[in-house]
Amino acid sequence: MKTQTESEIILSHKSERVLVSNFGASLREYYLLQADGKQLPLLWAYKGATNREGGQGDVLAPFPGRIRNGKYRFGSQDFQIDINDKSGPNAIHGFLRNVLWNIDEQTESHVAFSFRIEPSLFHGYPFSLTFQIVYALTELGLKTTYRIQNHSDKSAPVGIGFHPYFTVGNSTIDETSLQIPASKVLEFNSGLLPTGKILDVSSTDVDFRAMRKVSSCRIDNCFTDMIRDENGYSRTIIENLADLRRVVVTMDRTFDFLVIYTGDELSSKSKRKSIAIEPLTCATDAFNKESYKSVSQGGQGDPWGEIVIKPQQVKTGHYFISHEFINAAQSK
Repeated sequence: MKTQTESEIILSHKSERVLVSNFGASLREYYLLQADGKQLPLLWAYKGATNREGGQGDVLAPFPGRIRNGKYRFGSQDFQIDINDKSGPNAIHGFLRNVLWNIDEQTESHVAFSFRIEPSLFHGYPFSLTFQIVYALTELGLKTTYRIQNHSDKSAPVGIGFHPYFTVGNSTIDETSLQIPASKVLEFNSGLLPTGKILDVSSTDVDFRAMRKVSSCRIDNCFTDMIRDENGYSRTIIENLADLRRVVVTMDRTFDFLVIYTGDELSSKSKRKSIAIEPLTCATDAFNKESYKSVSQGGQGDPWGEIVIKPQQVKTGHYFISHEFINAAQSK
């Protein structure tokens, strides 16, 4: 169903409620409805696109993160994307955050959005791809599924990411405990672009492989070398030890990268109130990954992520958001 205006859709399953919108296929709110009618928020929420801040709930496609100077080379051609990064002369987070998506399906507990990119639609990206995002409330929590299809007879560069901010009820994230299941982190320069070096987290101040409080740590980093279970899932966890509850972000194998952002550059009313946990299929500036080969560490396969979608190929993957009440023994 094609729509010409922004609409907000409420999904429900048992005590869980989610608010999404066809504007950017955005995730705007997720909370538990308690017996007394109060809402227990899991996300830093907003309503109405004009009230969005810091990329809240955005879908980042056809590339997540930054592209240096908006330039990249794919195949034998050079491309220039429009510059839209307030932090520097770069392109950031793709084109689909500020467009109206189609509503393909809708039920009480799930909705499917889609958007088709045509070659002439966005400057510097002459490819034909359809993106679909499905939000579904399940017994395991909120499942977000992406599907990308290449309609053309030529390959295209593509990546996707998601930008939700999470809360477990602490007044600031200094008191929030965090666990990041990643062994390596990209080194960034002052413009939040990769230097090409990939560091072991043990040599940095952002080693959160073991659960610990965020305290005063400032994080705006892209992590990789994910630690996974036997089924290929990685789990990023935030906890409120005073209220004994946690939020878990569970990513499948298609998400080889994860940005964690503590919101230090947000407005004074929003600064360090929530934590962005951003599943990504490729690293920031992955469209330019060939330029980093001379400094990237060897022996790691492809440290920037797979960005090529072949003619007629379909790529798909998913991640979950879930909430748990924990007991004191679990928190030790």
